[in-house]
Amino acid sequence: MQSANLSKSPQSPKTGQLSWMLDSGLAIVAAVAIVAVIVPAGIWLHRSQNPDVTIKAFTAETDPDVTESQAGPTGSPLLWVLKEADSTVYLFGAPDTGAVSSAGMTGWMDRRLFTAFDSANRVFFEAANYPQSRPGEKAMPGPESVLFHRARHLTIKTEALGSGVGGVSLPAAAWRTGDEKAMTERLMLGAQSNPDRYAALVHRNTLLVPRMEAAISAGGVSFVTVGASHLIGPDGVVKQLRKRGHRLTRLDSVATVRPAM
Repeated sequence: MQSANLSKSPQSPKTGQLSWMLDSGLAIVAAVAIVAVIVPAGIWLHRSQNPDVTIKAFTAETDPDVTESQAGPTGSPLLWVLKEADSTVYLFGAPDTGAVSSAGMTGWMDRRLFTAFDSANRVFFEAANYPQSRPGEKAMPGPESVLFHRARHLTIKTEALGSGVGGVSLPAAAWRTGDEKAMTERLMLGAQSNPDRYAALVHRNTLLVPRMEAAISAGGVSFVTVGASHLIGPDGVVKQLRKRGHRLTRLDSVATVRPAM
């Protein structure tokens, strides 16, 4: 009985502490080993199913084409500005001929547009002349006609770019509210359904680019009015000018103006 009591005698405090430390150390080592095996295995499995992808956050400064093409309505028809040295060139996207009914011609005029137009000393249109609406006519004049005769009234020099291929029909509401995303989607649908017509549109865009660069070289302020489908999209004039090193900024209208405090 005495020997049994001696075999069950409690360990010294130092011996118990050492045993606890050894047990804890073994547990930590085991945990580290498990993490070292499982985590790399999990990473390998993830990468085997999901190849490495580089995600870039595009901004208007790094890739304005992506930002603009994904933007929704701006509140008014699209207008870009290009400023280099002593030159300023505005690009206004008008509805393509026959693309927007007369019902869609209202609500497009704003101070932003006319301030830019009235500052120009030279304006460009696709046609050499636009008929003026007669008194009593129910049809609303298109933006090209309104701006053309405004230039005549202000004695601003007008130049014709030549009316090439017609643009792609764009939704009236999208054009009027500057919804580039909706217009670009319609443009690309047209490219799929009628590739020949789209190829002709792209060719026309390519011919317009040198005319824009000539306006830049001429100096002063130029205002260019062409069909909106010539300006938007991956093959539009805006994209092509940016590829050639020109910096264009889209001038969106301000939806609300807070009163000065």
